[in-house]
Amino acid sequence: MRNERNLYKSCLRFLRKISGVMFHARFGNSCVFCVVLVLIAAGISGCGEKEAKSMEEFQAFAQEQGYSLTDCTQQFESYGYIEQAWIAIAEDGSYQVEFYVLDSEQSACVFYQENFQILSQYEENAKSCVKSSTSTVQNYEITGTVGFGCVTRIGKTCFFAVVDQEAAGAVKRFKQQFGY
Repeated sequence: MRNERNLYKSCLRFLRKISGVMFHARFGNSCVFCVVLVLIAAGISGCGEKEAKSMEEFQAFAQEQGYSLTDCTQQFESYGYIEQAWIAIAEDGSYQVEFYVLDSEQSACVFYQENFQILSQYEENAKSCVKSSTSTVQNYEITGTVGFGCVTRIGKTCFFAVVDQEAAGAVKRFKQQFGY
């Protein structure tokens, strides 16, 4: 019991130092303390930035998942800043996900913002919206009563999808497993 208390006090001192916040709450049992430690460990291990995937990685992953691929880069030639654009179509053809490689992070930010603006117009009627941003990653997801949309930028790449509600789970899994 004494070792638990010393460990508890040491961790509180550590938490005070890293957060700059004084902890005045007193916890009655060590379970809460364990939960705090687990949350800290999870936070520390998840602190790394996501890394942008290449088009080749997107293609390989989509094919492994049973999607058919279509190169639509030519369709965007007039834009000038889209280097590669591919669509992965579900086996049953009911939905698709899109992956773009742009010429710079600045162009990718513009691409993200334009698509964010389109999707965010539906927030008023949405069930949920999730938006997160760091220096190299931007993510927006919106779930409505009939559909799901997302746009994610990592570095100079973007992942995009707008699908019916029935395909929302599959797109979320694809996106998560792909690392976006």
